[in-house]
Amino acid sequence: MFNRSIAQLLTLMFVLTLAVTAQADVAFNLEPTGGGISGAPGDTIGWGYTVSNDTTYWLWVGGSVIAMDKDSSWGTYTDTSFNVDPLAPMVGGIPSVLAVPFSPAGGTGAGSFSIDPTAPFGDMARGYITFNYTLYDADPSQGGGTEMGYGSVDVNATVATPEPTTYLLLCLSLGVVGLVRRQLRQLR
Repeated sequence: MFNRSIAQLLTLMFVLTLAVTAQADVAFNLEPTGGGISGAPGDTIGWGYTVSNDTTYWLWVGGSVIAMDKDSSWGTYTDTSFNVDPLAPMVGGIPSVLAVPFSPAGGTGAGSFSIDPTAPFGDMARGYITFNYTLYDADPSQGGGTEMGYGSVDVNATVATPEPTTYLLLCLSLGVVGLVRRQLRQLR
């Protein structure tokens, strides 16, 4: 009798967990796909993102933070993910999707990363960006809605500084193109 009650309770808990999990499916993806970006020391680069709301609630992005395997002297992250309107609930079983491109001028995207000018070439920082969000039962930007829950999603991210040979090859290629153009002009 006691064992049957425990089994029934565990089954009920499992079913409720599945219902809550199925109801609250939120996915974030970084742009570029895979989350890898690169720039020279001193550059400011960043990520766009896409969020998919497969819930019955309004979703509002509350910000993002970064955790990297390098200390803060390698570069700094500036969060811009919260600069979007709430995302509507799914409709007819189709999730709502919002794509937010990275724009340093517009202050949009997941965030920007300023690589320290003293960061070494050929180095890489690995980690993840954590997106925080809140779910509401109505559109919170219209002054309504009750908070129904919140969550966070981690997405892998990398920042790389290319090898100096990459810049050397670029400069060499541009020099060859310039030389060829000059020779062609002289032949005319």
